[in-house]
Amino acid sequence: MLRRFAPMLFLICLMVLTLGCAVNRATSTVTPGADLSKVKSFYIVEKQGDKGTYNVYKLIESNLAKRGYAVTTGSDMKSPYKSDVILTYVDNWKWDMSMYMLQLTITFKDATNNLTMASGNSIHTSLTRKPPEEMVEEVLTNIFNAKATGKEETYVPPVQETPPVQPKSVFIPSETKESKACRMECKKIQLMELQLLQQSFNTTRYPAIMESLSGPKKSEIERNYNKCIVDCGGTHETR
Repeated sequence: MLRRFAPMLFLICLMVLTLGCAVNRATSTVTPGADLSKVKSFYIVEKQGDKGTYNVYKLIESNLAKRGYAVTTGSDMKSPYKSDVILTYVDNWKWDMSMYMLQLTITFKDATNNLTMASGNSIHTSLTRKPPEEMVEEVLTNIFNAKATGKEETYVPPVQETPPVQPKSVFIPSETKESKACRMECKKIQLMELQLLQQSFNTTRYPAIMESLSGPKKSEIERNYNKCIVDCGGTHETR
């Protein structure tokens, strides 16, 4: 018995360990005294092994270029750099049906003294995963929007407002004897039509075709029954 259910138990355990809890978190920090408004150019240090695989450095380069910055990329080297800021990054990837970026950290360093100016981090587990381009956009936007306080700022995605509940029209059947008798006839007709449908299904030589038609036919019978109930008399109220 255990052997039969062993593969299923293994898959369940694997799903629990892989999925876990949904995490959706983004933070940024700007060092006091750092003025990012004066930055005009960046040098992106390409992470070893990134080029030709995930190419995260290209996504960062493209994002900064769209913001109007001069950007160069290359391997790590000794100062001085011919840029205002040295940008380094750490990306973590995970497998869950497909590879996705779990976490991205970007750090700005002053090219003149190699001191950290700002940093940002975003983490999204599988249930809240984002494309790499959006992860880069999120981290950089949070860094540029952060204030130079030296304190970590956490950004929580805005909660979507729940649309107001629209009033619905509710049918209230009449309680007169005539109306009640009428509704009993509606029920008898509905049951008779369902029985005829079942008999057709039991005697048909083409059950597959009949099964495909039974769903729409049952819906039609239900609509006719509801119309019959309304025709027996009653009122509509808005709630």
